[in-house]
Amino acid sequence: MDDADGRGEAINTACSDQVTMMVRIVNGVVEDARFQTQGCAAAIAAAGATTLLVMGKTVEEALNIDVDQVVEYLEGLPEAKIGCSVIAPLALQRAIGDWKSRQSG
Repeated sequence: MDDADGRGEAINTACSDQVTMMVRIVNGVVEDARFQTQGCAAAIAAAGATTLLVMGKTVEEALNIDVDQVVEYLEGLPEAKIGCSVIAPLALQRAIGDWKSRQSG
């Protein structure tokens, strides 16, 4: 997303999965979210689910999206892959933090 309002990245140091999340925010609502992922299928699925969960949410609602919501949206993940899904919500939080930092400057 070339015109992202915020961009955030998270890396799982245990397995090197990486997610970059980009958001477009209009009037405090997430209008669009995209991701780039390098990692296992669980990391990719979690990043996709995170973008779908965040669409149309206010910034405050978006910041509350967590791994439990992502796993529920995916209708479960193997226990060994839960750690792979943690980085997508973290990348989202960082993207929103990036957007917030641009608002005050």
